[in-house]
Amino acid sequence: MTTDPIPTCPAPELFDRLAASRATAEERGAVLDHAAGCDACHAALTVLLATLPTAPRERS
Repeated sequence: MTTDPIPTCPAPELFDRLAASRATAEERGAVLDHAAGCDACHAALTVLLATLPTAPRERS
């Protein structure tokens, strides 16, 4: 059995840091792990990711 690194849903401020690329690697991992088992946070991340600008792709 695995334990959820964030037993309750993350604070909105953590989603703000994710959107601004200011979250630590540990915070990002914890939110992603949590969202894998939480429908509400999964939906929030889906919306967040859809609104982020995409990075320009390198030309090959």
